[in-house]
Amino acid sequence: MQQLIAAISRQLAERARVTEWLLLPDRDGTPREVDVLVDVTTRSRPVRIAIEYGAGTRPVGVGWIEQLHGKYRDLPVDHVVAVAKGGFTPAARTTAAVRQIRLLTLAEARRADWARAFDDAARSPRAGPLMTSSRDADVPAA
Repeated sequence: MQQLIAAISRQLAERARVTEWLLLPDRDGTPREVDVLVDVTTRSRPVRIAIEYGAGTRPVGVGWIEQLHGKYRDLPVDHVVAVAKGGFTPAARTTAAVRQIRLLTLAEARRADWARAFDDAARSPRAGPLMTSSRDADVPAA
């Protein structure tokens, strides 16, 4: 995870503030834990992306995706990215697409063009795609 945070910080340089592990208040004021929060001012507007990390070696299932959806629907973020070292089950990918959560394996996250993703995210609502990957051919954009 530290390597991913370093990669995002390097790519976004002065444009962003990358904060690892913080408590962010939800709509009711209840503090909720966020693994990584990236705040960046793009060419068109400020964008806030939350990144959650699953370190297990087995593919992540639907349960984790549903937990993230429940958690982030009340938090002030524009997009949610779930990164899992072991990847995702097909059902988790489908659920994430419906719930508008972007999925990346750890390898994909390390290779991602985060600067471009933020610029693209600024032009789209939360429902729009955040990033693309080669694995998205059979799953609608999140």
